[in-house]
Amino acid sequence: RKDGSFIPYDNEIAKLSSQKETYADSVEARRKQTAYRANELLAATEKLMTLNVGNIEELQELGLSFVGILDTSDVAAIGHSFGGATVIHASNLRPSYFTCCIAHDPACDWCPNET
Repeated sequence: RKDGSFIPYDNEIAKLSSQKETYADSVEARRKQTAYRANELLAATEKLMTLNVGNIEELQELGLSFVGILDTSDVAAIGHSFGGATVIHASNLRPSYFTCCIAHDPACDWCPNET
């Protein structure tokens, strides 16, 4: 986006998966990845919520608008395996964003400690 609103890619997280590691190190690396992915999910959810109340220039130019169309009062977080751990953590961080969390076969070992 022109205003710079994005979550930058974290190269340090990617490096962790290429290193030789113990099981405990591996779980800790996955927990960091889960936390990172949860923040990405929350950022996308926040952006969708703002699109419901105000348009952005890029959509306006295309003649598109989501203002008043999205039901932000009923948002489900759904994920499987790594995604399941991600939605559990995201729902724990911002419970007001989601009406439910569906985690199919979540990788619970990969949920950050504060989840």
